[in-house]
Amino acid sequence: MTDVAGAVLAALRRSAGRARLKIGVFYRGNPGLLCSLLAEGHATVVAGDRFRVLFRAAERLGLPGERPFAIVEARFAALPFRPSSLDALVLTAGLPRGADPAAAIRALTPFVRPGGAIVFPHPVTDGRRGALVRPFGALRRGTQPPCRRDVLCASAMSAGLREISQTVPPGRGGAPWVVTAGVVGRGGDRSD
Repeated sequence: MTDVAGAVLAALRRSAGRARLKIGVFYRGNPGLLCSLLAEGHATVVAGDRFRVLFRAAERLGLPGERPFAIVEARFAALPFRPSSLDALVLTAGLPRGADPAAAIRALTPFVRPGGAIVFPHPVTDGRRGALVRPFGALRRGTQPPCRRDVLCASAMSAGLREISQTVPPGRGGAPWVVTAGVVGRGGDRSD
Protein backbone atom coordinates (compact mmCIF):
# COMPACT_ATOMS: atom_id res chain seq x y z
CA MET A 1 0.00 0.00 0.00
CA THR A 2 2.80 2.40 -0.72
CA ASP A 3 0.51 4.61 -2.82
CA VAL A 4 -1.90 4.95 0.11
CA ALA A 5 1.04 5.70 2.43
CA GLY A 6 2.27 8.41 0.08
CA ALA A 7 -1.18 9.99 -0.08
CA VAL A 8 -1.53 9.91 3.72
CA LEU A 9 1.90 11.52 4.20
CA ALA A 10 1.09 14.22 1.62
CA ALA A 11 -2.22 14.94 3.38
CA LEU A 12 -0.42 15.22 6.74
CA ARG A 13 2.11 17.67 5.32
CA ARG A 14 -0.66 19.81 3.79
CA SER A 15 -3.04 19.73 6.73
CA ALA A 16 -0.82 19.79 9.81
CA GLY A 17 1.81 22.17 8.45
CA ARG A 18 4.57 21.52 10.98
CA ALA A 19 7.98 19.95 10.48
CA ARG A 20 7.84 17.68 13.57
CA LEU A 21 4.44 16.38 14.57
CA LYS A 22 2.99 14.46 17.47
CA ILE A 23 0.91 11.82 15.70
CA GLY A 24 -1.60 9.39 17.13
CA VAL A 25 -2.24 6.27 15.04
CA PHE A 26 -5.09 3.79 15.39
CA TYR A 27 -3.53 0.68 13.84
CA ARG A 28 -5.50 -2.22 12.40
CA GLY A 29 -3.08 -3.38 9.77
CA ASN A 30 -1.26 -1.78 6.86
CA PRO A 31 2.33 -2.06 8.10
CA GLY A 32 3.57 -0.19 5.00
CA LEU A 33 1.69 2.94 6.09
CA LEU A 34 2.94 2.59 9.66
CA CYS A 35 6.55 2.19 8.45
CA SER A 36 6.18 5.30 6.29
CA LEU A 37 4.79 7.33 9.19
CA LEU A 38 7.60 6.21 11.51
CA ALA A 39 10.27 6.86 8.88
CA GLU A 40 9.25 10.53 8.88
CA GLY A 41 10.67 10.84 12.42
CA HIS A 42 7.58 12.31 14.07
CA ALA A 43 6.77 11.55 17.71
CA THR A 44 4.21 8.78 17.27
CA VAL A 45 1.91 6.85 19.59
CA VAL A 46 0.44 3.72 18.02
CA ALA A 47 -2.76 2.32 19.54
CA GLY A 48 -4.75 -0.67 18.40
CA ASP A 49 -7.30 -3.13 19.67
CA ARG A 50 -5.71 -6.40 18.55
CA PHE A 51 -2.58 -7.14 20.55
CA ARG A 52 -1.29 -9.79 18.15
CA VAL A 53 -1.37 -7.34 15.23
CA LEU A 54 0.36 -4.68 17.34
CA PHE A 55 2.99 -7.15 18.53
CA ARG A 56 3.73 -8.27 14.95
CA ALA A 57 4.04 -4.64 13.87
CA ALA A 58 6.47 -3.93 16.72
CA GLU A 59 8.54 -6.99 15.85
CA ARG A 60 8.64 -6.05 12.19
CA LEU A 61 9.58 -2.43 12.86
CA GLY A 62 12.17 -3.04 15.59
CA LEU A 63 12.08 -2.16 19.25
CA PRO A 64 10.21 1.02 20.26
CA GLY A 65 13.45 2.53 21.62
CA GLU A 66 14.99 2.56 18.15
CA ARG A 67 12.34 4.88 16.70
CA PRO A 68 10.29 7.69 18.25
CA PHE A 69 7.12 5.69 18.87
CA ALA A 70 5.22 3.88 21.60
CA ILE A 71 2.68 1.07 21.28
CA VAL A 72 -0.44 0.90 23.45
CA GLU A 73 -3.31 -1.59 23.29
CA ALA A 74 -6.65 0.24 23.32
CA ARG A 75 -10.16 0.10 21.90
CA PHE A 76 -11.33 2.73 19.41
CA ALA A 77 -13.94 3.87 21.94
CA ALA A 78 -11.24 4.47 24.59
CA LEU A 79 -8.19 5.85 22.81
CA PRO A 80 -5.21 6.57 25.11
CA PHE A 81 -4.63 10.18 24.04
CA ARG A 82 -5.13 13.34 26.12
CA PRO A 83 -7.51 15.99 24.75
CA SER A 84 -5.88 18.34 22.24
CA SER A 85 -2.55 16.52 22.63
CA LEU A 86 -1.98 15.52 18.99
CA ASP A 87 -1.05 17.43 15.86
CA ALA A 88 -2.56 14.67 13.73
CA LEU A 89 -4.48 11.45 14.13
CA VAL A 90 -4.27 8.73 11.48
CA LEU A 91 -6.42 5.63 11.05
CA THR A 92 -4.37 3.09 9.10
CA ALA A 93 -7.15 0.88 7.77
CA GLY A 94 -10.34 2.89 7.46
CA LEU A 95 -13.16 3.78 9.80
CA PRO A 96 -14.17 1.12 12.36
CA ARG A 97 -17.01 -1.26 11.54
CA GLY A 98 -20.43 -0.65 13.05
CA ALA A 99 -20.01 3.05 13.73
CA ASP A 100 -21.72 5.85 11.87
CA PRO A 101 -18.85 7.43 9.84
CA ALA A 102 -19.63 10.95 11.12
CA ALA A 103 -19.82 9.73 14.74
CA ALA A 104 -16.51 7.85 14.36
CA ILE A 105 -14.76 10.96 13.00
CA ARG A 106 -16.39 13.17 15.64
CA ALA A 107 -15.04 10.82 18.35
CA LEU A 108 -11.50 11.55 17.12
CA THR A 109 -11.69 15.36 17.12
CA PRO A 110 -11.20 15.94 20.90
CA PHE A 111 -7.71 14.37 20.75
CA VAL A 112 -6.43 16.69 18.01
CA ARG A 113 -5.40 20.28 18.71
CA PRO A 114 -7.33 22.99 16.85
CA GLY A 115 -5.76 23.29 13.41
CA GLY A 116 -4.48 19.69 13.55
CA ALA A 117 -5.41 17.01 11.02
CA ILE A 118 -7.39 13.80 10.97
CA VAL A 119 -6.37 11.56 8.07
CA PHE A 120 -7.76 8.17 7.08
CA PRO A 121 -7.71 5.93 4.03
CA HIS A 122 -10.98 4.13 3.38
CA PRO A 123 -12.24 1.71 0.72
CA VAL A 124 -14.72 3.25 -1.71
CA THR A 125 -17.40 2.12 -4.13
CA ASP A 126 -18.96 3.97 -7.02
CA GLY A 127 -22.45 3.42 -5.59
CA ARG A 128 -23.75 1.57 -8.66
CA ARG A 129 -22.19 -1.82 -8.04
CA GLY A 130 -21.39 -3.86 -4.99
CA ALA A 131 -18.18 -3.40 -3.13
CA LEU A 132 -15.17 -3.09 -5.40
CA VAL A 133 -12.84 -4.40 -2.74
CA ARG A 134 -11.30 -7.81 -2.31
CA PRO A 135 -12.25 -9.45 0.99
CA PHE A 136 -8.83 -9.54 2.67
CA GLY A 137 -6.83 -8.00 5.48
CA ALA A 138 -8.36 -5.20 7.50
CA LEU A 139 -11.61 -5.30 5.54
CA ARG A 140 -12.52 -8.63 7.09
CA ARG A 141 -11.44 -7.52 10.53
CA GLY A 142 -13.34 -4.54 11.76
CA THR A 143 -13.24 -1.94 8.99
CA GLN A 144 -16.40 -0.21 7.81
CA PRO A 145 -17.57 -1.57 4.44
CA PRO A 146 -16.75 0.52 1.36
CA CYS A 147 -18.85 3.63 0.85
CA ARG A 148 -19.09 6.44 -1.68
CA ARG A 149 -16.56 9.29 -1.61
CA ASP A 150 -19.28 11.91 -1.15
CA VAL A 151 -20.53 10.05 1.96
CA LEU A 152 -17.02 10.16 3.47
CA CYS A 153 -16.73 13.87 2.68
CA ALA A 154 -20.18 14.68 4.12
CA SER A 155 -19.35 12.64 7.25
CA ALA A 156 -16.12 14.59 7.75
CA MET A 157 -18.00 17.88 7.32
CA SER A 158 -20.76 16.94 9.77
CA ALA A 159 -18.08 15.86 12.29
CA GLY A 160 -16.75 19.44 12.25
CA LEU A 161 -13.70 19.07 10.03
CA ARG A 162 -12.87 21.84 7.59
CA GLU A 163 -10.50 22.13 4.63
CA ILE A 164 -11.40 18.58 3.65
CA SER A 165 -9.44 16.97 0.85
CA GLN A 166 -9.69 13.57 -0.80
CA THR A 167 -7.00 11.82 -2.81
CA VAL A 168 -7.38 8.61 -4.79
CA PRO A 169 -3.95 6.97 -4.77
CA PRO A 170 -2.92 5.43 -8.11
CA GLY A 171 -2.30 1.75 -8.61
CA ARG A 172 -4.96 0.18 -6.41
CA GLY A 173 -6.54 -1.77 -9.28
CA GLY A 174 -9.74 -3.52 -8.22
CA ALA A 175 -9.54 -2.25 -4.65
CA PRO A 176 -9.89 1.54 -4.74
CA TRP A 177 -9.22 3.53 -1.59
CA VAL A 178 -9.56 7.24 -0.99
CA VAL A 179 -7.47 9.15 1.55
CA THR A 180 -9.63 11.75 3.32
CA ALA A 181 -8.03 14.52 5.38
CA GLY A 182 -9.54 17.37 7.32
CA VAL A 183 -8.50 20.07 9.75
CA VAL A 184 -10.04 20.21 13.22
CA GLY A 185 -11.84 23.50 13.93
CA ARG A 186 -11.11 25.77 16.87
CA GLY A 187 -12.59 24.79 20.23
CA GLY A 188 -16.26 23.89 20.07
CA ASP A 189 -16.82 25.92 16.92
CA ARG A 190 -18.24 23.58 14.29
CA SER A 191 -19.20 26.30 11.83
CA ASP A 192 -15.71 26.76 10.29
